Amino acid sequence: MLGDNEMKIREIKEEDLDKITYLAFHAQKREVPFDPILRLSEDAQYYIHSWLKENLLMGGKILIAEHEGEIVGFIWGWIVQKPLEIFKVESIGYIYQVYVKEQLKNTTLNNKLLESITRAFKEEGIKYIIADCYIKDTENIELYKSQGFEPRALTLMKKLEE
Repeated sequence: MLGDNEMKIREIKEEDLDKITYLAFHAQKREVPFDPILRLSEDAQYYIHSWLKENLLMGGKILIAEHEGEIVGFIWGWIVQKPLEIFKVESIGYIYQVYVKEQLKNTTLNNKLLESITRAFKEEGIKYIIADCYIKDTENIELYKSQGFEPRALTLMKKLEE
């Protein structure tokens, strides 16, 4: 098991994009069983890479976990701007995805990544963070709850008969 001093969490650099794309693809693949309408396209990695790059250019927050020079996990989020004409709400931190390699999933690395992005949002003056995950993704639900997140919405879906 990895010790705290063996793990480094840092902001992503452009040269990390290919490695993070690979991990993000596996994160997407991990979610497929949670939703019957998810199917990865043949070009999924290309689109994930493009989305990551665009997100970084738009000020997204992507932190990576590194062990002995190897990227072993990441957390990906951004700041959401609500239309102030409609809602008198400040900007909100949004967490899209947190993922660590399978061999590290029973460590505290997910918690460390979540704590790190929470600090980054706080430094930006953010007071609220939203994190989405599938209702069948009990692993991430427990992660978020352990860090003080509480359920606030539920998305419902119905399959129409053919």
